[in-house]
Amino acid sequence: MEDFRRRLYEWLADESTRTVILFVVAVLFGGGSLAMFLQGGTGSPTRLEFVLLVAAMLVVFYATLRSSSF
Repeated sequence: MEDFRRRLYEWLADESTRTVILFVVAVLFGGGSLAMFLQGGTGSPTRLEFVLLVAAMLVVFYATLRSSSF
C-alpha cells in the first residue's frame, strides 16, 4: 500500500499531470454548464450555470498561470 501511495504522489507531483487534471476539471465545469443550459430550455442561463462557467474560467486562468514560466 505504501508503494501505491508513493507512486500516486509522484504521479500527482508531476507538473504536466497537474496541468492536464486542471484542464480536465475546467472542461467538466464548462461541459456541465452547457449541458444544463441545453437541457433547461429557459433561454437564459441560471445562476448555477453562470457559476460553473466562472469556475471553469478561473481554473483555466489558474492552470495557465501555474504552467507558464517567467
